Amino acid sequence: MIYVFTFRYAKKNFDAYLLMPGLFFSSVLMVGQTVYYYFSIYPELANGFKIGVYTKFEYDYRVYLIHQLYMVMCFLSMYKLKVNQVETGNEKANKVSGKITEILNKQYFPANEKTLRFFYILFVGLLAMTLYHFSNLDTKILWQNNQYLLLGNPDELNLPPIASIIHFAAGIIAILVLILSLLMYKSGRYIMGTLLIPFFLYYLLLKVAGNSRWAPLIVVSALPFLYKPKSIRSVISISACLLLTLLLYIGVLYGRNAANRNTQGIAAISGNIRNGIEGAALLFPKIATTAFSSGWNLSLSLKKFETKDVSFDLKYKMLVFSPLISSIDGYNDKLEDKNRLLLSPYAPVGFIGETYFLGAGFFLFAIFFLYFAVRYCNKIVARYNLLGMLLLSPAFLFFFKMQGYPVRNCFRYLIIGIILGYMLNWFQKRKAKRNLYIETSYHSVKNYSLRQ
Repeated sequence: MIYVFTFRYAKKNFDAYLLMPGLFFSSVLMVGQTVYYYFSIYPELANGFKIGVYTKFEYDYRVYLIHQLYMVMCFLSMYKLKVNQVETGNEKANKVSGKITEILNKQYFPANEKTLRFFYILFVGLLAMTLYHFSNLDTKILWQNNQYLLLGNPDELNLPPIASIIHFAAGIIAILVLILSLLMYKSGRYIMGTLLIPFFLYYLLLKVAGNSRWAPLIVVSALPFLYKPKSIRSVISISACLLLTLLLYIGVLYGRNAANRNTQGIAAISGNIRNGIEGAALLFPKIATTAFSSGWNLSLSLKKFETKDVSFDLKYKMLVFSPLISSIDGYNDKLEDKNRLLLSPYAPVGFIGETYFLGAGFFLFAIFFLYFAVRYCNKIVARYNLLGMLLLSPAFLFFFKMQGYPVRNCFRYLIIGIILGYMLNWFQKRKAKRNLYIETSYHSVKNYSLRQ
């Protein structure tokens, strides 16, 4: 129904609306609700997937109503948006393809003093930051440990605030360093690009050793910069990148399985990948199920906690919506252990379920905040199309994570997406004003010259 309304409303701009975060969000919820519906009819499916929590599903109309409430919110967030008119057909495809190729193959770092100065500042900054982080990290834990996802929690590692920020941002740092290294290679600055690789490998290794799903995302971010038309080397590079991404994805998913032992740390990486490949036939159905878990997660949450006296500390209610890291806003494990709702030792109540149990005020706050946040994201995509969608990728990640993760673990990605969208909008408006000023000044000078 959402798609029918969108198609009738969007008309000629339907291709632009397909990029909308609101439509994507409603699609994720629709699939999650469908998975739950089939689990309630065919409970043997849930047993076969071994999702690790209660496997007896009974259809709950509240799950349907809450999902519909979110989906209606998504549809309303796309109402009366001004969408930039886009070209269609081969002309559009050729123009976009040519522009992307030009952008990706442009030499951003020519051999001049400005490039040398930039690299010097970048290298010294990365070196200082990496050495500071490494000096505060327990190398024995990095090499091998048996505590579930220990390397992903800066608080458990007892890192100081600045080192915690670096640790938390390791995935983003790795992506940025990788992109800069590739751009330097494309510009012919081979020594500079090579000198950045050790920093990239260090931050990638932190994520792989900690079985973080950032690891495959970091590697796959190189794909656009490996593309070169009619190049065998480009085809080989892209194929190798995709293969490495798949291997890392399988490895970290195996390491994230709490039932598996000795899967944490650098020493366990090869074993995780090997064992993950062997168990891939059983792993991928479970991945597909847990990727769209909003329906059954909410159903099990209602079933387990509706008859219990659930209460939260006010501090917990406020801080779960904080996008800051724990060392800054004061959120800690003691507060989490006292308040967080769990379906099983390693299966938390998801975003929708947690906001429901936080109380009517926080539930309505979440609904209205999501409406305005998604609408703002829709405006960015409507104005800047594909570029806007790419910069809003953290918000798209939120739409996936919120199905099976509590508020604290996923809400910050939506905030990051909004900030990136705001920065894009601000830079584009500033650029437009500057161009208008230059054009106005040019015509003023030209008219003055003619009068003289």
